[in-house]
Amino acid sequence: MKLMKKSTILMAVIISITGLVIFGCNSHSPKKVDPSVLIQKRPNNKFEIIADSLKMLGKFDAAIKNYNKSLEIDKSINTLYNITYIYALENNLDSAFYHLNLINASLDSSAWRLSNGQLINLVNDNRWKDVVDIRFEKYQAKFGDLNYPNLSKQLMTIDVLDQSYNTLMNIYPDSSDYYWKMKKEINDKNVQDAEEIIANYGWVLTKDVGQISNYVLFLVFQHCGDVKLMRKYEPLLRKNAEIDDSFKNQYATYIDRILGYEGKNQIYGTQMSYDSLKQVYYLGDNLASPDSLSILRKRMKLNPIEDYLKTMNAELRVEVK
Repeated sequence: MKLMKKSTILMAVIISITGLVIFGCNSHSPKKVDPSVLIQKRPNNKFEIIADSLKMLGKFDAAIKNYNKSLEIDKSINTLYNITYIYALENNLDSAFYHLNLINASLDSSAWRLSNGQLINLVNDNRWKDVVDIRFEKYQAKFGDLNYPNLSKQLMTIDVLDQSYNTLMNIYPDSSDYYWKMKKEINDKNVQDAEEIIANYGWVLTKDVGQISNYVLFLVFQHCGDVKLMRKYEPLLRKNAEIDDSFKNQYATYIDRILGYEGKNQIYGTQMSYDSLKQVYYLGDNLASPDSLSILRKRMKLNPIEDYLKTMNAELRVEVK
């Protein structure tokens, strides 16, 4: 098979904005796996590690070969997801859905694994709905019924679209201009859908759509770049944070982003600055109350600032308490 080089700009067709299709290679043959022997545990072998690196370099043929070798050692659902993501990125839809159906036939009930930008090419295929329906049946059987399961499915698909830009940019950095335009079109459509959802349901709670989808409205407005729009819906998110702890860190991140847009100091230290000379992110002196940062973060269910900085690989350039 002729490999698609990293520098190649992927072509796309936008059908009603959410009908985005990324064209790639599609000649892999899926490897048969017995779903009854699949395990939830992440594999711990060299082939998985090698495959992960190859995948991020866009070397999909070699990645799949190593993922298949990993499957021979560890019958891991994680590996099948990674293979599925590659098939989806290459627009090999038959193979992608073949693997999703294998996973659905296993004990896996984790709907969050479908909230992945790498699956963007699947969301307008009729088979996507079937996969999602089966997964949500299993999810609700394990975690309890949702008030609005169909809305949760819609939000999960919006999440796939929202995350697709960063996913594709990481694999194809040479195509940043193209994907930036794509991001704008997707964001505009997601905002339209989000506003319709709020008009019909309000800013839904965890009991309504579950942990897998309760953060999607936050992501859409967080990524829209429109501070007036963010301010419009800030009271709704604040109200949710007051009655549901799972919204506290969302609100903290949301309000810090708004304050940054408005040229004001942030409260919770969730927004990093970037030093282009040293090419490193950092938390600087744009904090409203650096002496109270630890208390404020704890109140909003945020990790200690030291842990957050490690996660972001960022520097602390101000004294905090």
